[in-house]
Amino acid sequence: MTAWTFVAVPRATANFLELPLLFVFPLLVLAGVFWYQKAIRAEGLGAPLLASGLSIVGLFGTLGASLFPYMIPAYPVENSMTIYNSSSSQLTLTVMLIIAGIGVPIVLGYMTYTFRKFVKSGRVEYQIGPDKNIPG
Repeated sequence: MTAWTFVAVPRATANFLELPLLFVFPLLVLAGVFWYQKAIRAEGLGAPLLASGLSIVGLFGTLGASLFPYMIPAYPVENSMTIYNSSSSQLTLTVMLIIAGIGVPIVLGYMTYTFRKFVKSGRVEYQIGPDKNIPG
């Protein structure tokens, strides 16, 4: 979001002006970008990854906050797809919540099991550093 956005697309900034707490998302983008510049010079791979992740979360948060409740804005506004007129029925949402509540722990458990199997078998090695496979 730039200063030009306030002039060119007033609808994109309306939610931010109504709820100033939403400005945390553009600030996350800025924090992630500046942190990334410092983190890329430091040792290790974790800090740049977290900094870029912070920027991505901020960008998607800014997009979602500026478009809400419209998922696909249209002209005239009555033809826009909103989260309210495009969501599934309550029954469908309830069933999917139950399925996800059962399925996600199974998938995470399987991923944990297979990762531990590979680590114990010696197929996975962590080599980080200037003389290893992963530059550090």
